[in-house]
Amino acid sequence: MRNACAAIVASLGNHPMDGFLVMPMREPATELIVGVANAPGWGLVLAVGFGGILTEIRADTSLRRLPVDRADVHEMLGELEGSAILDGVRGREPVEREALVDAVLAIADAASFVGEKLEALEVNPLVVDGNRIEALDALVSWRTDPV
Repeated sequence: MRNACAAIVASLGNHPMDGFLVMPMREPATELIVGVANAPGWGLVLAVGFGGILTEIRADTSLRRLPVDRADVHEMLGELEGSAILDGVRGREPVEREALVDAVLAIADAASFVGEKLEALEVNPLVVDGNRIEALDALVSWRTDPV
């Protein structure tokens, strides 16, 4: 790992580098995208859908204005065309729905806490496999216009 990092740094020349983030590989799992955007005229809007490559090839998402509750998130998951994937297919373990709802609510609550200063908060992918629910990447952007 050290040799690979040294080779990368050497190839950059004078470009500054803050460091490396090394993470373990994960087993294949279902990928979701969970995000909140500050939509003009609507306020904070929660989106839940299938992530990874499915985000780019299939518009399978459900939207709600914040705030949301457990029943809203359950309903959103049920609205996804691929919802059956979460129930376990081809030998995969069903996703622990209550834990997934907890994760989505935590993301929505974080966005609500920030409020109008938030432009967008996106977790993609949120990997789900049985009771393993893990955010592998997140992006937060802030509004630049006065609130």
